[in-house]
Amino acid sequence: MNLERWSREGIAPPRAAPLQIADPTQARATLALDPYGNAKGGLRTPYVDVPLFRYGVYMDGPGICELWGYQVPLDARVLSDLYSTTAIYREKIATATRRAVAGRWLTPEDAARVLDEAARQNLNLP
Repeated sequence: MNLERWSREGIAPPRAAPLQIADPTQARATLALDPYGNAKGGLRTPYVDVPLFRYGVYMDGPGICELWGYQVPLDARVLSDLYSTTAIYREKIATATRRAVAGRWLTPEDAARVLDEAARQNLNLP
């Protein structure tokens, strides 16, 4: 969507802040993480702004394992502190999704999928 608009209409794509590095002096620099274990900076999606998971960016292992991402569910207590009810989670994901569409990070079609997924989500909070 953004590349097409840029090439056809001259409308530049949106820009995100760079990913933040925790300690750039280390030989293997790591990302700075938010309180939920997700990277700071970079493209913020509803999944990162309203987290249910910690998203990992590096796995040890043979071959290209280091290129594969993974997710770890946040603890039920953390989810309860963040959202207290599933309805509040859905409100927050809707707000983050609208912001991502307005910022041209998500298409309306992708936003509909995010909202549909959230509507089916039951957090089973303590």
